Amino acid sequence: MLMPLVPSDRIEEEMIIGIYPFSEMQITAALEAPSRDRLLRGTRISVSQPGGNQISIPEVARQVAKELGKLFGGWFRCDLTPYINLYDSLVSQQVKEYYLSGGMTIQWEEPEKAFYYMDFSVPPWQVQAVGEPEIFHAIFIGHLHTRTEAVGKGGHPLTHPAGAVEPLLAQAAPGIARLALADRTTEHASNVFDTYLVDDAFTVKAGVRMRLNKEGNVFPGEHAYFYGIRINVDFRHPSEHRINKKRKICYKVIN
Repeated sequence: MLMPLVPSDRIEEEMIIGIYPFSEMQITAALEAPSRDRLLRGTRISVSQPGGNQISIPEVARQVAKELGKLFGGWFRCDLTPYINLYDSLVSQQVKEYYLSGGMTIQWEEPEKAFYYMDFSVPPWQVQAVGEPEIFHAIFIGHLHTRTEAVGKGGHPLTHPAGAVEPLLAQAAPGIARLALADRTTEHASNVFDTYLVDDAFTVKAGVRMRLNKEGNVFPGEHAYFYGIRINVDFRHPSEHRINKKRKICYKVIN
């Protein structure tokens, strides 16, 4: 069922189509270095590989696969270990040196075990994910589009160009689809999110984006747009009794 993601289909960066309120960013930190908060807040829907060094801890990769399967089910019930890579940091050495060269003293976030990155495809959809076992997950499910498929008259992004979000979640991640998420879509700019659902530790948000390459330029190929669904799972708050709370949530999702 799962297939390796073709490298040329991997989404590296994105841009919102049109103007939007600054409040959608949800972050006030001056630094733009990758962090857990930057992954779990803001407007971005896609995710990129961590910049740190790749490491090998097979038992952690298996833990990640097991946790994703319990939380989400569906596509994530398959053997994910061949698609999972582990990293020692979200931030590359090059980025660290850039900030340090400016005289800034910065404490980089360290993983308890490792950060992970995973990608695969279930055509026509693709999955890219970043996270940390028992801490957080940022799951991107995307569908590549041409401009005419993603953008309507006046240059406005279309709503649900790949179909409604709920039926896809029921197939791809039924554990999330079964949650009683509150619909907060109307609280957000329509060109930023056409779906925004929340619960205690879970957020599902979706929308159309322009696809950029690593250099921040518009992707040169035919599929220069995409529709994306982001599933965020944040077990950091409240921090008290975090492990017990997570286990209860996992049980509720699967049962």
